[in-house]
Amino acid sequence: MKVYHYLEQGISDFLATTAKVPTQYLSRSSIAGKTDSTLMPKRTPLAAANWKMAMTLDQCRAFVREFKEEMGDLIGKMQVILCATAMSTLSEALTDLPKVDPGAQNSSAFLDPERSGEISAALLVDAGCVWCMVGHWEMKTRMNKSDEELNRELYAVCDSGMRPIILVGESETDKGAPANDLVERMETMLAGITADQVTRAMMVYEPEWAIGADEPAPPECIAERATFMRNWMIDRYGEEAIHPIPIIYGGAVFPENAEWLLSTPDIDGLGAGRKSRDPKEFARIAKTVGKAFNLV
Repeated sequence: MKVYHYLEQGISDFLATTAKVPTQYLSRSSIAGKTDSTLMPKRTPLAAANWKMAMTLDQCRAFVREFKEEMGDLIGKMQVILCATAMSTLSEALTDLPKVDPGAQNSSAFLDPERSGEISAALLVDAGCVWCMVGHWEMKTRMNKSDEELNRELYAVCDSGMRPIILVGESETDKGAPANDLVERMETMLAGITADQVTRAMMVYEPEWAIGADEPAPPECIAERATFMRNWMIDRYGEEAIHPIPIIYGGAVFPENAEWLLSTPDIDGLGAGRKSRDPKEFARIAKTVGKAFNLV
């Protein structure tokens, strides 16, 4: 059962005292942080993996065998996405696990094949890719990609037929005052994206300062930002388009803290990095997501 619990300071007190968020993006939410969407279908719980630059074909095959065994009949009841760099390798390994979707970690913004060093959205689709990450902090900090360039990548992903995984979170320097940074990023990354395109997306709240850290963001912090993100998008695109979009949290996600993180309102699942390459550890995270949403 998904239970919402916090420290002694309730979420409403936290939002009122520490969150620098325009009140119109909080007014729809109850104390549990949920929008008024009782008449709409429930979102499918989700567990996503970012394998970084790891996993050979043999490792992928071994992962699939053990993960399938660990998950049992929970496979197919929830959404599971594995994001890799070697898409053909992952797609081949997943032939024995068709209910798990392959995802890419990045796509070129360009359609012209006469370019070097990146992979086009068309080639990712040809390799069997269903999802594609857009906006990971490593793309911004290591590859120096601006939000404007990420917006062009998002266009390419949407036009290809893949489903985008849109990552949003405040920078290390904006840790204390995230709202304005989130608005600026979302406005730039989603510029020109239509409701029909965005409704096929998944959103990830992943702050830069939690990536590779020992501790994740606290639940009350995640709740404020996830609720803010959903309500900001509802203002932009409407409830019908935004309600189906899952919002998950990523950043220092481990089996030991998964249940604690899933107590957070407006979070539909978790994304893992370091622990996602171990089939038993990632299965523990995925099963915790399933349990939180009464699937097991």
